[in-house]
Amino acid sequence: MLSDDELIGVLAAARRSLWASALELTAVAGLGTRRPRTPARRVTTVADHVGDEVAAALTLTCRAADRLVSLAAGVTRLPAVTAALAAGRIDMAKAIIFTDELAGLGDVEAAAVAALVAADAPGLTPASCAGCCTRAVLALDPDAARKRRERAQKDARVEC
Repeated sequence: MLSDDELIGVLAAARRSLWASALELTAVAGLGTRRPRTPARRVTTVADHVGDEVAAALTLTCRAADRLVSLAAGVTRLPAVTAALAAGRIDMAKAIIFTDELAGLGDVEAAAVAALVAADAPGLTPASCAGCCTRAVLALDPDAARKRRERAQKDARVEC
């Protein structure tokens, strides 16, 4: 039986092993970039089925796999988040917060905000991390909330 201190050590070691999550996201993002895309035509391409491939490989629902593909693409544009996840300083929940909160910004601006907030993220609760991201985004781009809402409306879908 483990002592309290040993159990805390196991807990901390498990958190540090989050590099596997970073590796998973990197692999999913890499798979997405290898699939050919057709520009703005309503023709189904191989790229449209990356989520299906991921779902089959990881035994996920299509919706969960699509979310993972989306998360991987979002994290790819945030090097500080990828590094923090790989180092075990943040978990997947905070990586999701970064990608969701920074979705309304361009790549350069999002990476800058992520680098700023990621430094403090290990000591923040998920809600505090989201709040820091939101405040930083609004300070950088006051129209960001509107852009994020419009993007969410554009990407909304219903499935049976």
